[in-house]
Amino acid sequence: MAAEVELSAAAPYSLAHDEEDTDERFALQPVSDAASTLRVSASAAPETKKTARTGYHGVTPELEQLFLTMHYRKMQRDLNGPQKKKTRYHFIALACMLILIYGMSSYVTEGGDGPIVISLTITQIALIGVWIFVSIVVTSILGGSKFIVLLSWMLVYWPLLAMMASILIYSQRAVFGAEAWITYALIAVEAVTLITFIVINYAYPKLIMSRWFREAYGAARFWRITLTDDSTMEYDGMWGRLSKRYQCRYVGEVKDGLPNGQGLWSDDSYNGEVLTGTWENGKPVAPYSSRQYGGKGNTFSAVRLAFYMATDDSFEANKLIPTNVEAPRCGVGSVECSIAGEFYSNLPEAALVVGPQTDGDGLTIGDCCRQLGCKSSMEEPVTALQISSNDPRGIQIGGYRYAPTGLPFTKRIKEIIVNVTRQQEHQYQGVEFADRDAAAIQAEDIESSDHEVSPSSTTFQSSSSIQLGVKNWVRVRTKDALVFIPGFNSWLKHSLETFGQMVAMTNLSQHVYPICFAYPGGQVPTYRHASFISATENNKRYFLQ
Repeated sequence: MAAEVELSAAAPYSLAHDEEDTDERFALQPVSDAASTLRVSASAAPETKKTARTGYHGVTPELEQLFLTMHYRKMQRDLNGPQKKKTRYHFIALACMLILIYGMSSYVTEGGDGPIVISLTITQIALIGVWIFVSIVVTSILGGSKFIVLLSWMLVYWPLLAMMASILIYSQRAVFGAEAWITYALIAVEAVTLITFIVINYAYPKLIMSRWFREAYGAARFWRITLTDDSTMEYDGMWGRLSKRYQCRYVGEVKDGLPNGQGLWSDDSYNGEVLTGTWENGKPVAPYSSRQYGGKGNTFSAVRLAFYMATDDSFEANKLIPTNVEAPRCGVGSVECSIAGEFYSNLPEAALVVGPQTDGDGLTIGDCCRQLGCKSSMEEPVTALQISSNDPRGIQIGGYRYAPTGLPFTKRIKEIIVNVTRQQEHQYQGVEFADRDAAAIQAEDIESSDHEVSPSSTTFQSSSSIQLGVKNWVRVRTKDALVFIPGFNSWLKHSLETFGQMVAMTNLSQHVYPICFAYPGGQVPTYRHASFISATENNKRYFLQ
C-alpha cells in the first residue's frame, strides 16, 4: 500500500528512528521554523519476522553448542568404557563351555543302561572349530574394541541359547534343523542386536551432533535444559523425565558467546567431568586436564606434541611401499590420554592442531615448538624454586644451572643463598645439605617467622608480588628437545598416541620440547624395504636438519 506524509511550513518535522520498537517504526519530530512543504510518498515495507532462534527457556545457541560438545565427550566415554584385561583362562573357559554344550547335545546311549557315546558330525566339529577361533583369536585381536561385545552376542551367546532351547524343547541337536520358529527367532534377535549396536554407537551420536538436530529440535528441548543462573545449566539424565536432573556450567574466558581461552567446565552427572584448560571456539583443546565426576577417580590429560615427517606417508596410515621423496613436513598434534583410575579403550586419541606443512615454507619445527602451550621458563618471574639433593651427581635447582661450571648440578656447595625481592632485595641463607630428606619452606614464612628448614630437597615459594633468585645460579634460557623415534610399521597418528601417553604420565613437557620424528615405517610385507629407506643418506639428512 502507498503511504503519504505531508509536512507543512507551520510545523516542520524530521523522521526519527525509534530503536526500541521492534517493528522498525519512525516518528515525526519538529526541526526548525523554516517555511516549506514536503510530500513524501513511498510503499510500505512488508512486515518481517526474525527467524533466529532465541533459545528454549533462555538457553542460547552458543550454550547448546557447548552442551552438545561436552555431552558427546561424555557419551564416548560411556560407549567405549574402560579397558578390561582378558587372560587366557577366559578364552579356555569359553572354549570348554562350547565343547561341553556340543557334547551334551550329541550323546546317544546303547540300550537302557548302556554306556554314553558322544558322536559328533563333521559339521558339528567344524562349528566347534569356528567358535573356538572366534572366542579365542578374534577376542584377542579385538579385545580393546567395542566390536567384541557385538561378536560375543551374535556369534557365541545367541547361537548357544538357541541350541539349548532346541535341545530342551524338541531334543534336537542343531539350530537350523529345529522347528522353524527357533531359527526365525535367532535371525530376528541377531538382526535386532546388530541394529541396536549401530544405532547406539554410530547413528545416535551423529544425529545429536548434526546441524539438522540443532536447528529442527535442539539440545535444550531434547534434554529440557534450563538456566539456573547466567552460566549454570540444568538438564535431564539418561531416562528423560524419569531420571534425576543434573547441573553443568562453564566459567572462564568467552569470545562470541563460546568458550575461548582459559576456562573450567564442570558436570555433576556420573560420567560427567571437571575439565580445566584451554578452549577454542567452544571446544577444549590441548593442553588441558580432566577428571570424571563419578567412578574411580578417572583422570585424563591432553598434551601437545610437535612432529617432523621425513616421510611421504599420511597421518593415519603408512604406504605399502615406503618413500621419502617429497620435502619434509612439520606440524602440531594433540593427544588425550588416561593417566589415572580406569584407562579407557578409546584413549589415547591423537588429532591434528596444525596440519603437516612443508618445513621452511611459512612454518618451521621451531614455530611448532612455540605452539605447544608450554611457557618458557624465562617468560615469567620465578615465584617457586624446586631444590633437590637426591641425585648422586649433586644438588639441582629446577630451571637453573650452576654458574661456575654451567652444569645443572654441583657437589661444590654447602649452602644456597636465595634472594627474595619485593620492593627491596633481601638475602636469606639457605640449607646445608646433610642428608636426603625432603622439606618445604614458604617465602612468606621466611619474612615473618623463625622457620626451621629441614635438610635435602627444599621448595621455596612466594606470592605473586615476590620474585626469587639464587646466588651463583643462572636461569636456563632454553629447553632441551626430546625426540621420539617410533618403531617399524608405526604411522604418525599411532606414534603420537604412544609418545603422548608417555609425556602425559610425566612432567616432561614442562622441561623439554616433545618432538616426534616420523620416518618411512612401511608395513609388514615391506619390512626389508623400510629398513633400506630408513638407512639412506636422505633420511639421515632429514633427521639432522
